[in-house]
Amino acid sequence: MIRIGTAGIPSVVKTSQEAIPWLREHSLGAMEVEFVRGVKMSTETAKKLGELSKKNNVALSVHAPYYINLCNPEKREASVKRILDSAKRAEFFDGPVVVHAGFYGKSDHCFDDVLEACEEMASKTSATIGLETMGRTSQFGTLDELLPIVKKVDGCVPVVDFAHIYARNFGRIDYDEILDKVSYLKHVHAHFSGINYGDHGEKNHEPIGHPDFTELAKRLLKRKMDITLICESPLLEKDALKMKSILESLK
Repeated sequence: MIRIGTAGIPSVVKTSQEAIPWLREHSLGAMEVEFVRGVKMSTETAKKLGELSKKNNVALSVHAPYYINLCNPEKREASVKRILDSAKRAEFFDGPVVVHAGFYGKSDHCFDDVLEACEEMASKTSATIGLETMGRTSQFGTLDELLPIVKKVDGCVPVVDFAHIYARNFGRIDYDEILDKVSYLKHVHAHFSGINYGDHGEKNHEPIGHPDFTELAKRLLKRKMDITLICESPLLEKDALKMKSILESLK
C-alpha cells in the first residue's frame, strides 16, 4: 500500500480534528503532526486524535521539535526530553516520531552518541523512533549513517527524506539504491518534496518538481512497496493531491 499525506494540517482547514476527515474525503491516507516548534498538544488530545484517525483510516505520525542535537553532550538531555514528549503523543498514533538527530560540530563520535540516545529512548516509549535522513552536509544523518543504528535498536527505523538525499548529493538521486537499502522493512515512512540546494546541501523545501516524483512512483509501484509518503511541499495538500494523481496515472 502507498499512502500519501501532508506534513501538518491542510491549508483549507484549521485543526487536526478537521484535517482527518478532509484527508479521508480526498483519498489522502496520512498526516504528520508537526511539533517542530514545541510539543503543544496534550496527551488527551493526542488520544482522541488517534481514535479519530483509526476511524477514518488516516495514519498519523509525529515530527519532533527541530531544537534537537543528540551529538552535543550539553544538549542531549534536553533533546531526549523533547523527543520523548513527542513520543508520548505518537504512542496513540500509527506512525513514528520523526527526529533530526543532530549536527557533527566538533564531535568525532556522533554515531555512538546517537546510538546511545536511541537505545535510551526506545527503552522508555512504545512509539517508534524514526531517524530522518538529513539534507545538509553539517548534519548527522546520511542513510548509510542511520542504517547501522536502526538495525541495532529495536523500535527504531530510518525515515527516508528523498528531497534531503537529493540535496545532500547536489542534485543526484538513485531511487533504486535507496529502496534496496530499506527493502528489509515491512513498511517505510518517507518524506517527499521539491528542494533548493547549494554548496552545503539543503536550503529550503519547494513545490514538487526536483527530484522527479514520477520516477519514484514508477519504482514504488514496480516493487509493490508498503510506504507512507508525507508531502513536505509548501503547497501541502495541493502537491499531495498532485502526487496522488501521478501515482494513479501510472497504475
